[in-house]
Amino acid sequence: MNYRTIQSTGGSSYSLVLPKRWVDLNRLVNKDRVYFEYNQNSLIIRPENKPVDKKSINITGLGLSELWREIIALYLIGYDEITLHSEQIEKETRTAIREVIQRLAGVEIGLETKKQIVLKYIYNPEEFSYQKSINLMFEMAINMLSDGFDSYLHNDKKLARDIMDRDKAMNKFSFHVRRNFNCLLMGKAPKKSRYNSLLEIKYFEFIAIQLERIADHAVQIAAVTAFQEKKAETDIHVLSEEFSVEIIPYLSEIKIAVMKIDKKHAHRIINELEKKEKEIYKLWANLLRRNLAETMVILGSLDRLKGYIANIAERVISQYYLTEQT
Repeated sequence: MNYRTIQSTGGSSYSLVLPKRWVDLNRLVNKDRVYFEYNQNSLIIRPENKPVDKKSINITGLGLSELWREIIALYLIGYDEITLHSEQIEKETRTAIREVIQRLAGVEIGLETKKQIVLKYIYNPEEFSYQKSINLMFEMAINMLSDGFDSYLHNDKKLARDIMDRDKAMNKFSFHVRRNFNCLLMGKAPKKSRYNSLLEIKYFEFIAIQLERIADHAVQIAAVTAFQEKKAETDIHVLSEEFSVEIIPYLSEIKIAVMKIDKKHAHRIINELEKKEKEIYKLWANLLRRNLAETMVILGSLDRLKGYIANIAERVISQYYLTEQT
């Protein structure tokens, strides 16, 4: 960590020396302008005209899964242009590249030759809205969970497969939120971004990760449906349905608390969820005695869902006090 000393330059002005390495990395010279914004706890300075961030990697010898991970990592870091090159890019590799960019918001192929493929991020960062993205992720998670349980309770395999496909869109939103947060951390956020502070964006990034995990459990429930041979036994069916009907609405409730940073609402949700624990344990005991493994997977997802909603509620309470300080 580097420190700088604030110096007085007049009756009401102060100056701060910028690190030479930072100036050089951003290709700044004397008289160039920088953009800054601040709140009570932080000061962010960045070049007025940030050059496009580019990265070139040799993909020779990478397996398809490794290639996916490399592209996603570079996207999340915030590169605007990614060049993938090799002596010859095979058809299978090209197909894999197209598949992965379908999961990344704002990425298109800008150039493609025998030896290289250039991926470009084309969205205008100034138009990105964390609130809008989180709102959409909440709606997707709620619908995926509701449909996931419907698919299980009615043994609807077609609906189950559809839910598994929807997870790609959820991941796309999550990746985009995380990318924009990383860009902000590294000083690459746009001049006219729609945020108030790093604390606010970290808040939304945390919520996005929890919602992505909730969607993963909707997929897990759908996967059980897709591979189960018959409908759940009647009494277990009823118990699972009753419990899902009680838990899922809390996801809609916590969405309100998140957007309003309402700690009282968050406390109430946590208190009510804690009362559900005894019901979960009783149902688990019943399933263990009867060795109903598939239904135990469903119930495990319900329990984790409860945990993720509680995590979000706890973060709302923390954010309330963090916001109070700024």
